[in-house]
Amino acid sequence: MDGGIATRWAAIVSGLLLYHFSAFETLLWTGNPYLRGFTIPVLALLIIGASSSGGDFAKRADADRGSGENRWPLALIQVLFVQIYCFAAWAKLYSGGLQWMHAENIRRYIIAIDQWTGAAPSPINRFIIDSPGAAASIAVCGVVFEA
Repeated sequence: MDGGIATRWAAIVSGLLLYHFSAFETLLWTGNPYLRGFTIPVLALLIIGASSSGGDFAKRADADRGSGENRWPLALIQVLFVQIYCFAAWAKLYSGGLQWMHAENIRRYIIAIDQWTGAAPSPINRFIIDSPGAAASIAVCGVVFEA
């Protein structure tokens, strides 16, 4: 057993390489930088690399170590992941207010995406566009899920 040294360095090197090459992800998959990114996985790898256990499960199970030494990396990764959704909900409510949760907003959003992609609306999109109840439930569930 290497005591987590190889794991720690592998996490740090992987995180730095992902950060360095993450700009290529946008070039390969889409024409815009939205809905893509390695931010959270990169930060998670760097956090694991900086932790005292370095991702070594034998060290994490060691009773002599304080639980705080092994808990903070996971807690920090969880906070970063949860912030994605909390800030998304806050941004929606800040920019659009409670009107963001209206069915018409979701309906127009789906129509705009279909026009942007140039594709004909899929059957599920057509159902949501034609059904105000489905659009309203999606809007409310979206904010509730993200909050």
